[in-house]
Amino acid sequence: MICEQLRKADIARLKVEMRALEKGIICSRPVVEGTRYDCILDTGSKLYRAQVKYANGKSSNTEGVVQVNLRKEIRKNRNAAYTDSEIDVLLVYVPKIDSVLVRT
Repeated sequence: MICEQLRKADIARLKVEMRALEKGIICSRPVVEGTRYDCILDTGSKLYRAQVKYANGKSSNTEGVVQVNLRKEIRKNRNAAYTDSEIDVLLVYVPKIDSVLVRT
């Protein structure tokens, strides 16, 4: 299960990096693990701290809606929601439509 989750996270991250490159945006990853953001997007005029998620679209009963977990495990059995002071943009890769959705 964890291996599958890591694979999906890697797919989402690579899709985001590819789309950023196509748009001329530099995508940089932190050197250390455990940061509250997955990457920094550099548009040339502004830096954005981004959280990247993978949404398979299977868990929603509503058409046109994707469900993502907006909490991060910070310690065993303890979760914390992301805040505006930690991330600037949420990027969600949806394989069903092969798109990266953006929420600022």
